[in-house]
Formats: sequence, C-alpha cells, structure tokens
Amino acid sequence: YEDENGQVQKLTSVDASSIQMTAPKRKRLNIPMPPVMRNEDPERDALHSGFEQPAHFIRLPRKVTWADEDELLYSLTYDDMMWLRDHAVYGPNGESPELLSEDLLEDMMDVLEKTAKRGHITQHTAEHLFMYKFTQNRPTHGRMWADVYKYWEEKRKRLKRPLLRKYWPVTSVNDNNPHKVFRPREKERYKLRRNRRNDLESFRRMQQLRRDFEKLRALLELVRHREHVKQALLDARRDSFLQLIYHLTDTTGQKRLSSIDIPALREALKPPEVDPRPQPYLTEEEEAAAAAAAASAEAGTAASE
Repeated sequence: YEDENGQVQKLTSVDASSIQMTAPKRKRLNIPMPPVMRNEDPERDALHSGFEQPAHFIRLPRKVTWADEDELLYSLTYDDMMWLRDHAVYGPNGESPELLSEDLLEDMMDVLEKTAKRGHITQHTAEHLFMYKFTQNRPTHGRMWADVYKYWEEKRKRLKRPLLRKYWPVTSVNDNNPHKVFRPREKERYKLRRNRRNDLESFRRMQQLRRDFEKLRALLELVRHREHVKQALLDARRDSFLQLIYHLTDTTGQKRLSSIDIPALREALKPPEVDPRPQPYLTEEEEAAAAAAAASAEAGTAASE
C-alpha cells in the first residue's frame, strides 16, 4: 500500500490484525407486510362469503392482438376424426398411434389455419411451424407432418375456402344464395315520406283494411270460444271420472257435489256474435258523392299546376 509520503509499503500480519474490518451498514428498507391468515376451511368461507350474483352484464375487456394466437379456434370435424381413425400408421390399430392424437391434430390444424389465413403456406414452412410450436423433431415426426399437411391442403381445396370461419370471404349483398350468410348491412337511407292523398282510393283502402281487421277479430273470438269448449269438455270428463270413483268407493250413500259451476259454464259456452258479412260503411249515393268530390279536387290541383 502507499503511505502518506507516497512510498509503497508491505503489509505485515501485525499491521493487518490491527486493522478493524467493519462491514458497511445496509440501509433497512421499510417494506409493508400484509397480514397473512391461515384458512382452515376455504369451502366454508366461499359458501358464506356473502357474494351475490349481479343483475347486470359484466363487460369483459377487449382481447389484445396476440390473444388469438394462443386461443384454440379450430374444432375437429367428423371427417377429421374418421381420417385419423382410418389412418394406417396413426390410427388406433396403426403402427404408431401415440404420435398423433385427436388433440394434437386439432392443434396442428389450428396452427396451419392461423398461419395461412386466406392464403397458402408451403410444406417447408409448415414443418418449421410444427417444430417450433410442438417441440418435435424431423426424424421422428417428419412423416406425420407431411401427412397432416397433405390432409389439410386437400380439405381446403375440396371446400374451396379456409377452415376457420373468421377467414371466410365476406358474402356479397347481391348474392341470393341462401346458404351464404353474414352479409354486410346496407346503410339505411332516410327516405322522405310521401304526401298522403285524401282521395277515394285511399278511403276505400282504409275501408278494406278495417274489414280485414274485423274479420281477424271475429276469427279470434271463435278460437277463444273453441278453447272454452275444449276446457269445459275436459272438466266434464274429469268430473265424470271422479263421480265413477265415488260410486265405487263411497259407502255412506251421500250425494257427491260436482266441482263444475253450471251457470258459469253456460255463460262461457255461449257462441260469440260474429257478423259473417260486414256491411259497407257508405251507401252507393255517398260513394258517388265522394267520388265526384275527389274528381273535382284532382281537377283543381291539375289546373293550378
């Protein structure tokens, strides 16, 4: 070491022992510690926690952009399961059924769909995907990669569209095929309401509309009466059955009281008063006068224009 004069000196054992080695004091951090309680019976606390289901909907936050990559969107179809079951190598009776299961096939199809989207990927790219996603190696799983990729590619060509619904092309508005759905909505344009014309033709249309509503009301009244008759028939059959049981089981000889209210039943079974042919609201003279007034109004309008 160097002394006060800058000369280099040798440290002896005596000098070293006289030096007191003091470790620097660490600053104590004041970290708040929450109280920890041991729960002996968590099921009891969960049942008696006082939680009540809210009546409103819980709004979930929007997913981030990378959330779809980890979410499984593809579901195996019947054709996929039959292809795997009938496979000579990876089927239940094949040489290596443990290499490819239904869950693994579903994950592999999902990865291929999310990568290809509306386009196409090569087999080389698919093999790199399988190697990265499922930590597989080429010597063991190379043949399985090729078979899955070939099946996925042929299925896409057969259906002529991606396998995931989110990658299907948008159906045109002018496409009338009933099997193609999810068309984009047309923007509704506000149309000006046409001026109403108070002429004889409009009046006759209103008359016809009123007649139709009156016929509908008459039909509903008849339907209501029919249901009352059916209910009365059921009540009568039930009361007759109870009366028969009473005759077979009763030994007192007293008369049984019926549960059917006869006056109310007669009132309910009265047929409704329905006019089968409603009368016109205007006579022939009134219709002729209305037609003449409408014609004169139209003539006046044409003259003013």
